[in-house]
Amino acid sequence: MHTSLFRRVLQWTALASGAALALVSMPGAVESAHAQMLTMPVPQVLSSRSADTDLPTFGLGGSSELPPDAVLPFSINRPTRYESAVFIRSTSSVPIEIVMATNLPTGIVAEALIDLPLTLAPGEGKRIPFALTSEEGLSTGLFDAIVSFNVTYTGPLPPGITFLPGFSSFFRVQNIGGATAKVTVKSVNIDDGRPARGQLSLYFRPPSGGSTLIDTREGDTLVRDVPAGAYEARFRIDGLVEQSKEFRVEAGEERTVTIEIRGINFLLTLAQPIQREGATEAARLAMVIRNNLRRFVGPVTFDVEVRRNDELVENFRIAELPELPEGSTQQQSTYVPPDGFSRGLWTFRFSVSTPDYTVTAAEVPEFSVGFRFTLRSIRGWLILVGVLLGIVLVGAALRRAYLLGRRRRDDDEELDDDTTPPRGRPRQP
Repeated sequence: MHTSLFRRVLQWTALASGAALALVSMPGAVESAHAQMLTMPVPQVLSSRSADTDLPTFGLGGSSELPPDAVLPFSINRPTRYESAVFIRSTSSVPIEIVMATNLPTGIVAEALIDLPLTLAPGEGKRIPFALTSEEGLSTGLFDAIVSFNVTYTGPLPPGITFLPGFSSFFRVQNIGGATAKVTVKSVNIDDGRPARGQLSLYFRPPSGGSTLIDTREGDTLVRDVPAGAYEARFRIDGLVEQSKEFRVEAGEERTVTIEIRGINFLLTLAQPIQREGATEAARLAMVIRNNLRRFVGPVTFDVEVRRNDELVENFRIAELPELPEGSTQQQSTYVPPDGFSRGLWTFRFSVSTPDYTVTAAEVPEFSVGFRFTLRSIRGWLILVGVLLGIVLVGAALRRAYLLGRRRRDDDEELDDDTTPPRGRPRQP
C-alpha cells in the first residue's frame, strides 16, 4: 500500500516536471469516465543511437468506470458489494505485466475479477473488472480510496528509469450506520400501467453533491439493499426517452419507487382474417400508437413481422411517413401472404421505427387457418361420407344375414333332437 502511494507521489512529481499527461476516451467507460495517460521515454544518447540499439519505452493509458467524484455508499452493519472496471491500454514498446494495488479505508477490500498479473502486448487494451466489498471494522464517515493497476517489467530497466507508470481509479466511500433499506424501482407505462422495459439505474446522491451509479440492469424492475440516504432512479431507452425520480430512504425502510414512462405506446394492434366461401384470403392489419414524447423526424416506418407456426413468412411494411407527430397515429392495411394463407397458426408482431430506435408492441395478435371448405371440398366430403355410410350399411346387412342364418341352423338342430328316440328304446306307434 505504501509502495502504491510512493508510486503516485513519483507520478505527480513527473507530471509537474513535464511528463506527458493526456485525457483519452476508451471503450467500456460509464458516465464521465476518468482517463489519463502517462508515458515515460527512456533517456538516450543521440550520438550513439541506432535502429538496433533502441531502448524500450513504458506507457499506460486508460479510463475508469468510476469518475473522480464518485462516492460509493457502504453500510457498516451489513456487507455491501459493488462492481466496477477500468479499461487500460499499453503504450509501451515491449510486452508488460499489470498488477493491482490498493489504498482503501479499513474494512473495504478490492478483488480483481480476472486473473492477474495480466500481460499486455504493445498497443493492446483490456477491460479489468474488480469488486469492492465491505467487511467488519468500518467506521462511519467519508474516506478517499484508490485502486491502481501498475506496470511490471521482468527485463533489465534502462538507465534513467526510476519507476514504471500505472493507472489509478480515484473515488470516495461513504460509510453509513443504521440498518439497510430495501429499494424496489419499477417502470410502468403512463397510459395503461403495464410494465415498461428499458435500462433501469440507481444512483447514490451523497451530501457532498453529485451522483454515483451503484446498480443498473435491463428490464422493468430493480431491487437493491442500500444504506439510508438520498438516491435517484433513472429509466432510459437509447435515442427515445430518459426519465428520473429522486427519493430518500431511511434505515430499515422498504420502499417501492415507480417511474411512469412517457413514451411511444401501442393502443391497438389488430389482425383480422378476411374470408370468402369459408377460405381465408386476406387479413386486415391495423395499429394505433400514441406518441407522448415529441415530434420525431423520419423516415418513420410501421412494420409487421408475419409468422406461420413460428416460422418467419416476411416483414410486411404497412406504411412509411416523413415524421411521427405527437398524439395518436393510426395505420392499417390489407395483407395477403406471398403463397396465400395455408393451414397453421398465424402471428403478427407490430413495430414502429425511426433511424434512432424501434418500439415493438407487447401483444401479438394471432388467428388460425384450418381446412378450406370450398364448394368442391364440400362435395368431396359428401361423397366420402356417402361411401363410408354405404360401407357401414352393407356391413350391418351382412351381419344381420349371418345371424339369421345361424339362428335357423340352431332351430333345425333342436327339432332333430326332439324327434329322434333314445338308442335301445323302440319308437312308440
